[in-house]
Amino acid sequence: MANHPTMKVVGGMPLLGPFAENWESVQCFQAREEDLLIATYPKSGTTWVSEVVDLMLQNGDVAKSQRGAIFERVPFLEYAVPDMPSGTEILDAMDSPRVIKTHLPVHLLPSSFW
Repeated sequence: MANHPTMKVVGGMPLLGPFAENWESVQCFQAREEDLLIATYPKSGTTWVSEVVDLMLQNGDVAKSQRGAIFERVPFLEYAVPDMPSGTEILDAMDSPRVIKTHLPVHLLPSSFW
């Protein structure tokens, strides 16, 4: 039998257990005026779009776009797993402009984005 992660419902949306347990940090997240938000459905080309946006922000300089893995350059807002920095912690430590990835529906985005 496969070991499936625990799911919890937040705002009508199923989230992985650790993501749901970190929900307060997501809701309290402070967006900045310079932030760019990539909001997509899972498995819809999010990584590809993130790479393209990052490359555009680096004025097409491929070397600058290779400064780290995509999950470091474009953190996942709601990401949370035990013993690892959460997406909100990673984003809080980043300089602007930040590119932020999310799979949250618009009604669950932190109010600071509005």
